[in-house]
Amino acid sequence: MKAYIKDILREVRHSMGRFFSIMAIVAIGTAFFAGVKASVPDMLHTADDYFREYNLMDIRLMSSMGFTKEDVEAIRKADGLEGVMPTHTMDFITHKGTTQHVVKAISLPKTDKDDPDYINHVRLISGRMPQNPKECLVEEQELKDMGYRIGDTITLESGTKSAVSEYLKQDTYTIVGTAYTPDYLNYSKGTSTIGNGTVDLFIMIDDENFVSDYYTEVLVTVKGADAYDSYGDAYFEVVDKVSNELTSIGMDRSDIRYAELQKLAQQEFDKGKAEYEAGVSRFEDEIAKGEAKLESAKDQLLLGTAQLASSKANFETMQTTMQLQITQGEASIAQYEAQLNEVVALKQQMQEEIQPLLDGFENQIAQAEKRLDEIERQLADPNVSESERALLEAEKKVLEQSIAAAQKSIESTKAALVKMEEKVQYFQQQIASGKAQLAAAKQQLANGQKTAQQEFTAAQAKLDTGQKAYVEGKLELEKNRKLGEKELELAKEELSVAEQQLQKLPQPNWYVLDRNSHYAYRDYESVTQRMDGIAKVFPLFFLIVCALVCLTTMTRMVDEQRGMIGTYKALGYSNGKIAMKYLAYALVAGVVGSIIGCVVGMLLFPSVIFNAWNLMYNLPELKFVLQLPLAIASSVSVIAVTLLATFVACYKELTEVPALLMRPKPPKSGKTILLERISFLWKRFSFSQKVTARNIIRYKKRFFMTVIGISGCTALLVAGFGIQDSISEVVDKQYEEIMRYDAMLSFDADSTYKQRDAIMEELKSDSLVKDQTALMQINATVKDNGEDTAVSVIVPEDSAAFEKFVKIANRKSGKELSFANDGAIITEKLAMNMKLSVGDTLSIALADGASKDVKISGIMENYVGHYVYMTPAYYKQLSQQRNVSNALYIKMNKVNDKNESTLGSRYMEKDGVSSMAFYHGVAESFDDTIASLNFVIYVLIGAAGLLAFVVLYNLTNVNISERIREIATIKVLGFYPLEVAGYVYRENIVLTLIGGLCGLCLGIGLHALIMNLAEMPEIMFGRNIDASSFVLALLLTLVFSMAVNLVMYRKLQKIPMVESLKSVE
Repeated sequence: MKAYIKDILREVRHSMGRFFSIMAIVAIGTAFFAGVKASVPDMLHTADDYFREYNLMDIRLMSSMGFTKEDVEAIRKADGLEGVMPTHTMDFITHKGTTQHVVKAISLPKTDKDDPDYINHVRLISGRMPQNPKECLVEEQELKDMGYRIGDTITLESGTKSAVSEYLKQDTYTIVGTAYTPDYLNYSKGTSTIGNGTVDLFIMIDDENFVSDYYTEVLVTVKGADAYDSYGDAYFEVVDKVSNELTSIGMDRSDIRYAELQKLAQQEFDKGKAEYEAGVSRFEDEIAKGEAKLESAKDQLLLGTAQLASSKANFETMQTTMQLQITQGEASIAQYEAQLNEVVALKQQMQEEIQPLLDGFENQIAQAEKRLDEIERQLADPNVSESERALLEAEKKVLEQSIAAAQKSIESTKAALVKMEEKVQYFQQQIASGKAQLAAAKQQLANGQKTAQQEFTAAQAKLDTGQKAYVEGKLELEKNRKLGEKELELAKEELSVAEQQLQKLPQPNWYVLDRNSHYAYRDYESVTQRMDGIAKVFPLFFLIVCALVCLTTMTRMVDEQRGMIGTYKALGYSNGKIAMKYLAYALVAGVVGSIIGCVVGMLLFPSVIFNAWNLMYNLPELKFVLQLPLAIASSVSVIAVTLLATFVACYKELTEVPALLMRPKPPKSGKTILLERISFLWKRFSFSQKVTARNIIRYKKRFFMTVIGISGCTALLVAGFGIQDSISEVVDKQYEEIMRYDAMLSFDADSTYKQRDAIMEELKSDSLVKDQTALMQINATVKDNGEDTAVSVIVPEDSAAFEKFVKIANRKSGKELSFANDGAIITEKLAMNMKLSVGDTLSIALADGASKDVKISGIMENYVGHYVYMTPAYYKQLSQQRNVSNALYIKMNKVNDKNESTLGSRYMEKDGVSSMAFYHGVAESFDDTIASLNFVIYVLIGAAGLLAFVVLYNLTNVNISERIREIATIKVLGFYPLEVAGYVYRENIVLTLIGGLCGLCLGIGLHALIMNLAEMPEIMFGRNIDASSFVLALLLTLVFSMAVNLVMYRKLQKIPMVESLKSVE
């Protein structure tokens, strides 16, 4: 026996490559088998331990009427209860920037962890617990996603027409810490009747902040329940006993509260009716005031028109008078000019006639003066006689008289001329004065005309402005009258509905809900069930590969030791003892490989799977549970497959006689392969290529082993890359092709028709906005496997224009869908979840709780969220209410962060606007999700690479061992090292290509399987795999193949040429 063991150990030492390949494939098979299987119990154990540590409620009590302190005391008296904690919860609205979020406020009890009445413990992540009513805790992940920080404040709004003060003592809280609660195991926190219909985050505030005297719900834990697995039947058997008793208590308490509820409902109805009547009165007063204001404006317009007409008439009279004066002035000037012309002519005539006379007189005077000068000289001569002197004196006197007469004539003549000149000047002055007066009159007339025209124009403009204001005021009044009538009609309809609900007030009920009604609890269980489904299918592939690798490897080992087996038989060893050597060899490799595989697989794969799924959950770190039975079972299964393959490899040789076994095994007879029959192709093959083709077909076992192994490798790669492609497709398809709008503006619940209409008018002229359309979006729920699923009902005002904002088309047919007045269009994922098709009906619970049966007229492509689209007419037919637009879809001219910020800031300040949501940054959040999945992709690539390496290493090792004499011979014949390598590796490359191509097809199926199992209820992942992913997967497979070839190249080099000279015998 000792020698037997030594022989086995010696065999292991001499064939480490073969031993390693068996051990590695066993380790891979065991790792996948045990690791994937172990992930389910580990995940459940982690959740169960988390529920136990943080005291998750066993039963949640809810009621439409709330719970009084008397109700809580009645609950405490039930048998089998460990703890009872009444709580307040309520949904509110908050804004971060321009985005609106729905917040669930949860009361934070002042209890310690040792108190059994403290249920759903807070798991503090950062910061500290609140120490006064003005502080709060916020959900850890949402604090990061929404951009809050510890120390920030968060302000709550009711999201309805009611004030926050009706529910909370204060509306603003300081964030002092972040936390998780086992009540919200994943990031889905249920539906809401306000905001976008889905709760985005929770905050925890002091219980004293809530105003209501009634508790929203009561959480209960059951004695002894935590001793059982929370997902096991035994746990629910314990809980169900208490549930039945609490249901009985609820029936008794409901009867007590019914009368009180009727009274409260009547009071609310009376209050609403009074508000309606007051609204009618206010509306009538406002309309009356508007009409009076319009009449006053009309009177002012008539008075202004009359005054303008009177002013124009007076101006015309004044203008006529002045024009007459100007005409008279022009006539006077013409008369003076005629007289002036006559006087000038007369003056000229006089000058012509008188000038000779004046010249004569002047000559006469000159001659007389000359004679007088002579006389004076003569008189001065003393020699002149007296008689001469007397004659001279007489002549002198005559001359002086003559000169005086001539001068007098000259003066009188000149005086006549001066007088005539004065007349000329007089007429000239009169003409100049007249002309100046005439010019002044004309200027005065022109100035008067200009001033009057300006005054008339201003007066007319004022009248036109007044007329325009009057018309606009009249239109505005008519518009306000219509809007007000709409508001009143809507209020009247709501009042009528409320009256009908009051008359049909249902009997209040308690709802006793165990963990089966807890969405996150049940959703996490469904995840583990999906993983269990993968665990049943996925390892099977690796078991097949393991069996093929072991069969090929052991077959070659047995073939190499045929002579030894023949010797053993000739010496009298039994077939069992001979087979035991090889079985023991495989057993040792299997045991070592399974131990390694169990250790690595049961630590690695649960961690990878848990972390991948925990992207959607907030569980603490994975807690491993010791699973020896699983480790043993997986090891035994893989080892059994290995031993079976070994036995099959030995069986044929053991049936032969020793004489035949001691002779070399005859080579396989050559056969004509299919390619040889294609002569024109076969002739083009070289010698090496023909050898490769024949060897591939000849060794079928090796062929299938390689193809299956390599196809598995490529399939893993295709699936890994396909996951990324499918998730990234959601972004492109949903937010670019389907959602064609860039932003959504939501109105306040109490916004008026007037406010909404004003905002829509302003958007039409906004330079940042390209187009807009109005719609009504209301929150509703449908029952999906007993759970409430949030659905958004969209009712567009203009169905034809709406198709420019949302692509309404069927994914499979690509056909555009049209709205119909007798049915609704639902999204594809909702139809898949509910197993619905066109023509079926879907029961939808609207915000008032009433269920309506909706006929499905079409199923449209959509990837994120559940939507139901219908026309206003069909909505009114269903709900008996008119649709009131509460949102706008907006297309922007240019989308960027700056324009989004500007547009959001501009309209968030407007009255009636609740929020603005932009979809420009959605791709970034999806990119973060894809990045977080990279680790999973790396694990798949690593597993694929390891699988390819083991399969190809084993193939190459067997191939070289079988053909060592052949390789040595071609070396002797002078083949270069690279030619020798190509001679062998060409088969690897061809088989890798064949296996890779098969793996591409197999990867499509594997990808579809993974996406179906991983898909979330509200998200439909794409099923596409990009062409680049196929190419990359095939290239990586070839890279793995080349890596093995490089590793084995050294072995080829070490083959001695002397091997070809050894005797076959």
